[in-house]
Amino acid sequence: MSEEYFIGIDLGTTYSSISVCINGVTQVIEIGSIFRVPSCISFLDYKKRQVKIGFSALNGNGSFVCNIKKLLGRQFSSFSKGEIKSFPFEIISDEDDEIQVKVPFYKTIPDDISNTKVVIVETFDTFYPEELLALVLNYLCKAAMSRLHLTDLNEVVIAVPVMFGDVEREALYRCASLCNIKVKKLVNESVVALMCYSNRFQSQISDKSKVCVIEMGGGKFDISLCVTINKTIQVLANGGDKHFGGDDFTQVVSKLIIDLIRNVSSDVADKLSNIHIENKEHWTATKSKFWYLSQQVKESLSANDMVEVYISDISDEYIKDNEDFSVIITKQMYEGCEDFKTLISHFKKCIFQVIKPQSVKLVDHVLLIGGGAKNRILRQCVETLFGKQKVSEESFDELNAVVNGAALYNFKMCSGIDNDVMLDVLPVYLGFCVNSNKFDCFAEAGKNLPIVTEKVYKTTYDGQTQATFEIYSGTQKSYFVDDMDFVTKVTLKGFPKKKSGDISFRISIEVDNSARIKVYGEVVGDETEEKILLETKLQIEEKDKKVEMMKEHMRKYLM
Repeated sequence: MSEEYFIGIDLGTTYSSISVCINGVTQVIEIGSIFRVPSCISFLDYKKRQVKIGFSALNGNGSFVCNIKKLLGRQFSSFSKGEIKSFPFEIISDEDDEIQVKVPFYKTIPDDISNTKVVIVETFDTFYPEELLALVLNYLCKAAMSRLHLTDLNEVVIAVPVMFGDVEREALYRCASLCNIKVKKLVNESVVALMCYSNRFQSQISDKSKVCVIEMGGGKFDISLCVTINKTIQVLANGGDKHFGGDDFTQVVSKLIIDLIRNVSSDVADKLSNIHIENKEHWTATKSKFWYLSQQVKESLSANDMVEVYISDISDEYIKDNEDFSVIITKQMYEGCEDFKTLISHFKKCIFQVIKPQSVKLVDHVLLIGGGAKNRILRQCVETLFGKQKVSEESFDELNAVVNGAALYNFKMCSGIDNDVMLDVLPVYLGFCVNSNKFDCFAEAGKNLPIVTEKVYKTTYDGQTQATFEIYSGTQKSYFVDDMDFVTKVTLKGFPKKKSGDISFRISIEVDNSARIKVYGEVVGDETEEKILLETKLQIEEKDKKVEMMKEHMRKYLM
């Protein structure tokens, strides 16, 4: 009997990886001598659509695109100027307020004057976040097929942040469809990481143990409070911040480096602060390198007391008086600055939103995963809050817990024990916008998935033939939608023309185990009563048209 391969994928903000489970044993697949691929992309040779992924993108001569996952599901208008400025590439909006990334294609040409080769921008192209993430996903899957000697992959399981809503999850499904990858299920990262941990350290997780899973990734922060009952993982509460993560700490490092450089050269510091931009294409490349350098310094400070940064590592053009110079950033500077302390305070606040201070002592184990597990102060903070003896040992592979857990979950799903493995809860409040801006909640945070519920409304004016609803979500329940995140808009059509208030219609909402939303509507008490999926034909055609447009655009890139 041939072996079956069950694939799990972690599409991370900073790093991505792919794992295989064979006979219940997981193994991260090695890709070019590494197990975690930087989620970065660079573009060369527009005619050939040449794309580089991972370290080859980081070590190129031009700019690269990174942090793509942070763009999924968001509208351009939802970003502040500060957020847009923080990305080391150019973000633009399409006609529907959806985000696109404008990327330069570089080529190397000979320079007759200097008798050397120079790198210039050949042209530009624009990509939706799903298209860019599809390039990373395609790279992982092709590498896995090559490594495992397969011509195709069976359905994969992709791990997603707990705080990912319906829009982000749908975007990931579109991403997979662009590279013809079949997704069996999207599962929450923190829960599959716990599954991986309990599978390896069975003696440490006893029955009815309460486990707090804390994951600090590059672009988000997730917390799940779980209980294990007869090998079933039941989620009691979810929380976190999908706009807070390791990149915030990277920005602290960037700011410190600029402050130290300012003591040597205010001109260089001003350029790095985005004050003077004479050549936008060159600046994009420099900003990409500076982000990567700051990321490396942050990771080095986890293990070292100090790091020396040479200005030539950012750009040779910044060398003062034709001489390279360096600055030294210490762990004490980094961990002692006010910006760092503010992030730690927010870290604690997020934990206490899920687990009240008086309930901390009831937690039996704490599983610390993701890149944040390498941050000394974050680990000390967790150990202080819960007790050092409760926190997972550093010997546990916290960086690969998610991807191995996703592969293990895929294996268990196919073993027919899916419903006995994991019982999850809704991480956010969901509701409609009514009466201009009021939030009418239809699903409470912390409610067990799946959820089926309904709301009944009446027409508000004479002759009304349709109703449009906007769905909002939030980690905190609010009276107004101004404090919530927009999810999507749905429309119910086909009301018979009658006076205001004479027509009642029922809205039925289904939230499945993957936290994906389906909304149905029906007119109540009318002879034409009919249940309709709340998406007009026009909306469906527009979505399909956009996906087909993406597929056509990506055809040459995904060959």
